[in-house]
Amino acid sequence: MGKQEDFIAQIQPWVTAWHDIYGWGVISAIIGQACLESAYGTSDKVVPDRNNYFGLKYKPNRVTCNNGTFTSTSAEYKDGKYYPIITEWFKFPDMNTGVRGYFQFISTGPYKVQNITDPRSYLTELKAHSYATGPNYVENVMAVIEKHNLTQ
Repeated sequence: MGKQEDFIAQIQPWVTAWHDIYGWGVISAIIGQACLESAYGTSDKVVPDRNNYFGLKYKPNRVTCNNGTFTSTSAEYKDGKYYPIITEWFKFPDMNTGVRGYFQFISTGPYKVQNITDPRSYLTELKAHSYATGPNYVENVMAVIEKHNLTQ
């Protein structure tokens, strides 16, 4: 197994467990998001002790399982261009809690997407509610899903 497959094998049980507890979401899409957002667990949002696998920006009262926040850079897409940003991000004690944080984050507000079982539809709905700003977000996550056959 390669590093990407190792990451998928590591995060998949947590995604499945929290999916079963919350009762909604599309497992393949969520794993694909974690792969893309965290560069398979290697981004500065994850290491050394941040465990933010989904690029969850800090929003007051959105997540309760975090253990603080940190400041880091990213880019937002607006008006046909990417703009650098510096913002606060949620920090989690471990991978399990980082995945739980994702489900907490998207359980409120416009991100709560229920009754969808198709990964493309799930991602399209999240993007429509500004979960991600990149114009190719859905296609990029779908490419990860297809590359690793995550729907199986």
